[in-house]
Amino acid sequence: MILPKPITTKLFLFIVVLGLLSKPGLYSQVTDPNNITVSHPDSVPGKINITEYDTVFIIGDTIIVTDTVFVYIDRQNNLQWFAGFFVSPFQSVSQYNENGGHSNYTSEIENNTKNGLSNSWGANLELQTRKIVCQSGIQRTVFKEQFIHKLFEFGLDTIAFVIDTVDTYFIVNNIDTTWVYVTDTLWQTQNDSSLSESLLRNEIKYLEIPLLVGYQFTYNKLIFIPNTGVILGIFSSNTGRTIKPQDFSQTVEAGNSNFRKYVWSVYISTSIRYSINQNISFEVTPFYRYNLNSFYSTPYYYSHHRQSAGIRFGINVKL
Repeated sequence: MILPKPITTKLFLFIVVLGLLSKPGLYSQVTDPNNITVSHPDSVPGKINITEYDTVFIIGDTIIVTDTVFVYIDRQNNLQWFAGFFVSPFQSVSQYNENGGHSNYTSEIENNTKNGLSNSWGANLELQTRKIVCQSGIQRTVFKEQFIHKLFEFGLDTIAFVIDTVDTYFIVNNIDTTWVYVTDTLWQTQNDSSLSESLLRNEIKYLEIPLLVGYQFTYNKLIFIPNTGVILGIFSSNTGRTIKPQDFSQTVEAGNSNFRKYVWSVYISTSIRYSINQNISFEVTPFYRYNLNSFYSTPYYYSHHRQSAGIRFGINVKL
């Protein structure tokens, strides 16, 4: 850099200011070397007049000449809003722990319950600020499970006569002896048992609010966003049947009274997005979630936790 002579204090301060303005994040574009205009979208113009010298200075991306210089300071808003819509199938694994000495009932439930393919669907609002991504929304989540109800049935198979000897005696006739048997006839029934199974399908429904934060980085048209956070689940309803704790052979309506109103879950995921253009992207997100408190309120016969894994498919639109 070649400084003009004589240099004044005013000029020196001006050069320092322009040097600071040329730091990353402040962008400028030279349009005419003889009458320079520095411009950028969403910028605020400023005008500075310099005279008394004709030496050209280059400080970063800012050029200073004797003519009028327009300095535009970038005021671009780094906040971007996105709306998303998604559906996510997932599979769960249940964990049961008995409470208050109800181990037989807990074992019966645990051994005969299978989790079906569950699902979530909903919409979310996303705020991006540089690399940080904050996300929330609302979603409908349905946990599906199947209970195998086993029932032993006793039936009447056959009815038979049974002849039983109750006494004996003999008769002597001349030189011959005859034995006489005293018998009794009884009715006897023969029972047999059979095992029958029926499948009980249950659905536990929640309205959920996710609160997530992530960090994004890009590669070509792909955007990767690792996320973590919590999900607040608000119990909605439960449909299906279950077995009676006092008699496993009988079933009753599962009901809603035993379920906890609010359930918290921890959530971990990595979103993989493909950008169609600057405004629309498609998303595939593998995720894992685990509910921190039991689905059932306390006290209950057992506590019930689920850990789930699935894939979320969605579309995101810039607002």
